[in-house]
Amino acid sequence: MKFFIEGEKSKAICDHCKELANTTFKVRNVPISDGAGTVKGLLVSVCDKCDKIVAFPHQSSIKIKEFREQQTLNSIEARIPFHFSDILYTACTTINSSVPTSSLGPSVFRYYVHHLSKDRRRFKKLHKYMESDLFKGNSNNRFSIKLNESIMKDFNWLKEETKLSKSNLLKSIILLINDDINNKKYPKNIEKLKDLSILI
Repeated sequence: MKFFIEGEKSKAICDHCKELANTTFKVRNVPISDGAGTVKGLLVSVCDKCDKIVAFPHQSSIKIKEFREQQTLNSIEARIPFHFSDILYTACTTINSSVPTSSLGPSVFRYYVHHLSKDRRRFKKLHKYMESDLFKGNSNNRFSIKLNESIMKDFNWLKEETKLSKSNLLKSIILLINDDINNKKYPKNIEKLKDLSILI
């Protein structure tokens, strides 16, 4: 794949000038045509004559695709007892205390959703947490997390397979995280998440 450089010269058909134009690659903030927002810091090919954008190199198309995916993230919201947030935060500290829990917590939860969708032996254990004392409590705390399309499919698959409600599935996953990470019953995941946390 060829990577273009800011200031590099090229040629392209300019729809505004109606001709093959000399162009220069420049960094621009580009509004998306469907009104989804503006992609900032995008390298584009600009007509030297009219200063209009005439083309997007492949490297910028990737950024546009990522931007569109971010705009279509699915949000899961539920009311759960307050102590579930404490469980998740404690797990984050166990994994990597130098990464803010606000960043690591959602990543840990997403990892578990994907992990459980691939490990049928483990996801079948989620029901047992409904009998735990920790499962109880007033559901007065709002839990919200954004999932991309792939993880959302995993979550919906788990919901369908376990026959658990959205809030009960959320609670069961967090209690599994508690067993795996805080109670150190599944050290394999601790090591994996420690490695992943470095990238956050």
